[in-house]
Amino acid sequence: MQSKLMKIDPLIISLFEKLVEKFKERLVLVESGDFGDFNVRVVIRNRSDEDIDKVLEIARQIEKEYQMAARFVVDVIPKEEL
Repeated sequence: MQSKLMKIDPLIISLFEKLVEKFKERLVLVESGDFGDFNVRVVIRNRSDEDIDKVLEIARQIEKEYQMAARFVVDVIPKEEL
């Protein structure tokens, strides 16, 4: 079990770095865990539909870079829903 966690850690870190770069101060939170149907939660201030598309696009790029398809199941929520 530990090896799976160690393999996903660099992916989460990479996702976080790219999302900070894209959304800057609008990014509130990136966390991994068991969230029902999701394993990654991203919280963005004033989230739009375009933001959701961009987060998913970035997640897919990282999966491709690390050759780990479908590792992220991302839930992108607005800060107001926390």
